[in-house]
Amino acid sequence: MNKQLILGVVTALALAGGEAVAVSASATPITYALSDATATFDSEGTLDLTGRFTFNPATDLLSSVNITVTGPIIFPLQFTPIQYTTPVHGSSDEITGQTISGDLRYQLTLVFASPLIDANVPVDLILINRAPTSGTGFVFNRTSSVTGSAIPTSVPEPATLGLMVLGLLGAGFAGRKRKN
Repeated sequence: MNKQLILGVVTALALAGGEAVAVSASATPITYALSDATATFDSEGTLDLTGRFTFNPATDLLSSVNITVTGPIIFPLQFTPIQYTTPVHGSSDEITGQTISGDLRYQLTLVFASPLIDANVPVDLILINRAPTSGTGFVFNRTSSVTGSAIPTSVPEPATLGLMVLGLLGAGFAGRKRKN
């Protein structure tokens, strides 16, 4: 009686664990948090970057960006903090987010030292640019030094949680039925 209950729990956890490995291996979207990220510009100062972004390595889709840049006002920025919330571009080694203020579009590009996978990835280069929303003209700044990394946050997939709950409910139901 107890052996069957234990076997049911072990089976449920093994199935859920196998699903979690399959989900990670199939490269579903991964949410990253910036950790200790700073961008230093030659004579203009250092900016701090905080926030998150969600990227799918299998499709190169950047589905969300929420990164805030604070610090001294540097060229081409006209104010800080600036919050970048619109995804523009994603690839295995860089992401770009933007925000629009008045008739200006501000873009932030983070270039990584290695491909974005389910591991900590150091930030290698940060580009900030400003351009009119209509017409021509483009100004950008490139960092002289960068610190920090993008760290994947651990949020279980809903399907994995569902399988675990079903497995535990099934094991509990089987154990309760055996008692009666």
